[in-house]
Amino acid sequence: MAAESVIRQKFRTLTSRLDEHTRRVWAATEASALGYGGISLVARATNISRRAILVGLREIRSGDILPEGRIRRP
Repeated sequence: MAAESVIRQKFRTLTSRLDEHTRRVWAATEASALGYGGISLVARATNISRRAILVGLREIRSGDILPEGRIRRP
């Protein structure tokens, strides 16, 4: 439970500065660092969907970086 509250606090601190893409990548990075169960924990703590976190993980692993100024693919 402590990890969930730490993630929640980090998210509250950053959320106003994150756009859709960076929010997804940040959540994926946190989930990856936590290991098994990280996706569920981050989803619970932030209300970011598991699907969005999985998309973020896929983007990180593939190195698929969006062009500057883009939040979504064209």
